[in-house]
Amino acid sequence: MAVENEFRLDHPVVHLRRGRVDGTHEGLAAARARGQRLGRPPAMTGEQVRQARALLTRPDESVSSIARLLGISRTTLYKYLPEPTDGTR
Repeated sequence: MAVENEFRLDHPVVHLRRGRVDGTHEGLAAARARGQRLGRPPAMTGEQVRQARALLTRPDESVSSIARLLGISRTTLYKYLPEPTDGTR
């Protein structure tokens, strides 16, 4: 009998939680329909990617120095430029 009472107490909580999740999905769908960009913004702009490509062609520039100059991590630089142009990095 105690189990039945617990279930009855949990039921409204589950119902409220489900309503919030549904509302979240509806809100995200509405934002997508408006053409709004969702999620984390890109770490690098198109201009930064072009600048990084140009800097990588210079033999005196290292990946670390380019990343430091652009204010990003080396991992992010490798993510946006997976293959170095000259194959030495």
